[in-house]
Amino acid sequence: MRADHWLQTASDADLLKIVPSAYLLNDPALYVEAFHNVRDAYSPDGLMPADGPATSLRALSSFDNRLDPKKIDLNATYTNTNDFARKAAMQLK
Repeated sequence: MRADHWLQTASDADLLKIVPSAYLLNDPALYVEAFHNVRDAYSPDGLMPADGPATSLRALSSFDNRLDPKKIDLNATYTNTNDFARKAAMQLK
């Protein structure tokens, strides 16, 4: 929860200070640009939308043929009520 919130407001300089240098692949500007392209995909409150797991599975299985979506029980992989995120949010208050 704290990280999700921080990612929404972090400056480029803050991001570069905290990201391990190996992740930057010797191109901090490219890393920052890529992050700006995906920042909106991070949940600011840690909650997962109802269609989030299915969307993730579709995206992953579109390029990883080892994944068979028919064999994965998404309900067994996460709590669809966002219990964990809600409890964590209460602790931040």
